[in-house]
Amino acid sequence: MTDSDNACVCVITREEMRQFAAMQVAEIDRHKYLLGTRLGHDPLQDRTMNDIAREWITTYGAGFRAYWQSCCRRNRPEDPPSSTPLANAA
Repeated sequence: MTDSDNACVCVITREEMRQFAAMQVAEIDRHKYLLGTRLGHDPLQDRTMNDIAREWITTYGAGFRAYWQSCCRRNRPEDPPSSTPLANAA
């Protein structure tokens, strides 16, 4: 592993990890709801929750993690605030 590989590591506290997991679960539930709205029925009728979660992780997981880590870094008192707000980056 090189020094550049370590540059992307975000060290998080136990509480931040708990919040991250809870936010992921909420987003997966939201994905399930939107999928059901699009299909016109409960998506659990023709797939498992594991399939729905895997679909969300594959499609949105990396982007969600990057967004969450940028918010985590921005909100830490020891880190300087970002000069470009995340809302303007999108």
